[in-house]
Amino acid sequence: MRSITITDPATNQVYPGHIPTGWHEVPVSAFQQFARLQLERRPELAMLSAVQALTSLPADVLAADVSLAAYLGQQMPWFFTGLPEAEPAATLVHRGIEYTWQGDFSRLNAGQFEALLAFLDAAGGSAAVAAPELLAVLLVRTGGRQDAQAVREATEALAGLSMEQAWPYVLNFLKAWMMPALRIQASSLATTRMETALEQMLALTSVQPAKAGLRQRCSGIAAGLARRYVRSVVGRLRSS
Repeated sequence: MRSITITDPATNQVYPGHIPTGWHEVPVSAFQQFARLQLERRPELAMLSAVQALTSLPADVLAADVSLAAYLGQQMPWFFTGLPEAEPAATLVHRGIEYTWQGDFSRLNAGQFEALLAFLDAAGGSAAVAAPELLAVLLVRTGGRQDAQAVREATEALAGLSMEQAWPYVLNFLKAWMMPALRIQASSLATTRMETALEQMLALTSVQPAKAGLRQRCSGIAAGLARRYVRSVVGRLRSS
């Protein structure tokens, strides 16, 4: 993490901040903030959103001088080259607590499926905005029970997890459940629309400015298809 300061020439006010040097220095909460900002903005303003979310510098100061945001954004080239894609670890220790990944899905129950979908719904289909909640379902405290209180506590704790550690779990969820859901629904979609939806789903893992609007649209498509598919699975589980 690089420490920086900027000075307002009109008032001589000094503002301290920092520039992350990689995804290992970006907490989930910061990327969530970037996603929230970008939902309300044009794709071309992704760099401003990134600098506002990641540097701890005052948002109004950065918005007042777009050239400053552009310069600082150029100091984080890794941010726009793609999100972490490593294989998720079976267990994870964060703040002294060990979590076990439910990602092979043999450990997930119907309630957890519903929770994942509800969190995506609440986030408008954005996995980035829902990331802390998704992680709180996908990662269970080893040896502990997962109830509403445990999910709330895990959501708060895992918001501080680095994106380098956290995003592979979210990405696995998107690929393992969203992509199959899209394919299963292929019979009800035109072929070209299906192919486009599959390509757009992969765009969820990109933070390139030109694709920010695309991510929002395809996220909603994928979430809707996934809801129908997973709920049919839940229905079969409950009736079996």
